[in-house]
Amino acid sequence: MDRSLGVIPRSIDESKSQSFRIAKTILKVHKEVQVIVLNLLQFTNL
Repeated sequence: MDRSLGVIPRSIDESKSQSFRIAKTILKVHKEVQVIVLNLLQFTNL
């Protein structure tokens, strides 16, 4: 019983860190896409 109680918080921490990593990746990709779109818009406006 103590063993299962020890495992539960660890899995919650693991899922939290995984979701944080996914969120960071999404933000990074979003920034890169934003830069690409802005560059394309500038290019088409010239």
